[in-house]
Amino acid sequence: DHRDLHSFPTRRSSDLSTLVRRANMAARAGAQRSFDQDLLITEVVISVTGENSDGIAVPVLNLRVSRQEWSQQPVTEYWATYYRGARVLLESSSESSF
Repeated sequence: DHRDLHSFPTRRSSDLSTLVRRANMAARAGAQRSFDQDLLITEVVISVTGENSDGIAVPVLNLRVSRQEWSQQPVTEYWATYYRGARVLLESSSESSF
């Protein structure tokens, strides 16, 4: 299997839906790129984190999907696990950037 980590700083103007949308796009692109680049990969695991203003990485979603599953339904939202506590953890920094 192939593992990948995507991290991005959150922005003060970001809301939860923007954060989740950005995380979904990063995970979708990473999964597709992994399957396209290596035909022997049978599964990808992608973790997407947001970074608060203190530089602490907070998990937003985890995508674990097989090549077969992805070929049948290449939709991040279908295969991903979302961390509902991400917003609270991102806001808990000394100066929130969420």
